[in-house]
Amino acid sequence: HLWERHRKEKSGFHFLSRKSVLPEMLKSVLRGVAGRAYVLLVATYHAWRSRSISSGDNSGGGENEKKVYLYSWVQDRFFGQNGKFNDAYFGRLPDILTGDGLNVSYITPLFLSHALKKKCQDGGEYDFTFLDRYLSFSDIFKCLFAFFRISYDSRQRWLRTLLWRQTVYEISSVPYHLLYYFAFERWLKEISPGEITIIYPFENQPWEKMLCMAAKESGKNIKLVAYQHSIVAPLSLNYFLGTGDLNNIPLPHIIVTNGEYTLE
Repeated sequence: HLWERHRKEKSGFHFLSRKSVLPEMLKSVLRGVAGRAYVLLVATYHAWRSRSISSGDNSGGGENEKKVYLYSWVQDRFFGQNGKFNDAYFGRLPDILTGDGLNVSYITPLFLSHALKKKCQDGGEYDFTFLDRYLSFSDIFKCLFAFFRISYDSRQRWLRTLLWRQTVYEISSVPYHLLYYFAFERWLKEISPGEITIIYPFENQPWEKMLCMAAKESGKNIKLVAYQHSIVAPLSLNYFLGTGDLNNIPLPHIIVTNGEYTLE
């Protein structure tokens, strides 16, 4: 976004760096390898532990049933003293949808703690799908050898150091997001082929793209609705969709904003 703006204005825009970036690059590689090992160990533990925890979701009903899934970052503060679940991100939306006769269930992120899963099950008001139940040990093994590479030509050679740096940063994050893709893919295969809507908070993060990819590849009647749940700062560049995003990046069918300014 900044580069495009400065290029149009023909003003100077330079990236300052040290004489040698190799020491910092090596440190980043080591941190990335350690981070990857940690992510895969956590994934292995949760994949094993989740086998003993049943999901409350019944994967929908008949082919004509309309079902809504809400993806939310379930937290301990969402549960009151009586155990009642109150989602801070969606507010009254679950009650409104239920009042309209829709079947509402929740999807939780990967690696939810055992204590939070128990609270979800004890609440009884909504069904919860725990994503790590849909991870397999073969998925984790695939992620062990997954790497990210940015392709560029001679015109972008002056950005080579920045691109290498980004590639190194992705050493630990790529397997984490791939696990989301595998879990979403397997879960969507199991749910009934009714009319399905999945609503999630929009930040244009990698896990959201994994959901969009898995949903569109499933071949089922799935509508993806993302909504802007917080303010958009001028440098929150993930919210600024690029020119080629619509054609090349997995996106939801609808993005709901909370005002005309953020819509623009």
